[in-house]
This record gives sequence, C-alpha cells and structure tokens, in this order.
Amino acid sequence: MPADGPSGSDSVTEKLKALSGEFLGVLPERMAAVEQTNQALTGPIWDAPDIDSHYRSVHNLAGSSGTFGFVELSAAARTVLEILEPLMGAKFEVTAKVRDEFEKAMADFRSAAENPIADDAWLNPPG
Repeated sequence: MPADGPSGSDSVTEKLKALSGEFLGVLPERMAAVEQTNQALTGPIWDAPDIDSHYRSVHNLAGSSGTFGFVELSAAARTVLEILEPLMGAKFEVTAKVRDEFEKAMADFRSAAENPIADDAWLNPPG
C-alpha cells in the first residue's frame, strides 16, 4: 500500500462514517414518521393497529441508531418499545401510569433524536 493511500481498515471506517452521516441526514424524516404514528396514541383508548404501527416505526429507528453507534438514541427508543410491547395486539384503555411513563419515554426519545451523539467505538470493533 502506498504511504499516502488509505489502509483497508481506514477505507472501511470512512465508508461507515459516511453511512452514519447519511443516517443523521434522514433522522428528522424518520422522527417525523414516528411522530405521525404517535398521534394515534393520544386518546384514552389505543387500538391495536395504532400501537403496532408506532411500535414498528420506533423499532426500526432503534435498530438503525444502534447500528450506527447512537447508543443513547437507541436506548431511548428501546424504553418506548418496552412500554408498547405488552400492549401490542389488543385494544388498550390507557391508565394514567402508562400514559405518564409513555410520555416521559417519548420525551427522552425526542431529546436524544434532537442531539444524537455517536459512540465511535462501533467503528473500531475489538479483535
């Protein structure tokens, strides 16, 4: 390899950083989709299709953010998922406790999405 050329691992790292940047570029659009599915969960009764749709939109973002090293964003999304998962597949009358937990989790998720911080450790796996 020429002294002025990138090594193979440097090239891969640069490609991964570029993909991470692309993820950040579409994050606002993906959060808008999450907010759209969230709108169906504002009333006292949550229907199964609405819960399932919101779960899927948050789940997709949780996975993508984790893949690109946005650990805090992924963890915040997973907290939302933990609240929704037991409610999936059924109509649900929302209790004050569930609503408070859900709204706090969504607020934390939004906050993490507004200022995503990547943990660059994912770029340098051990070994």
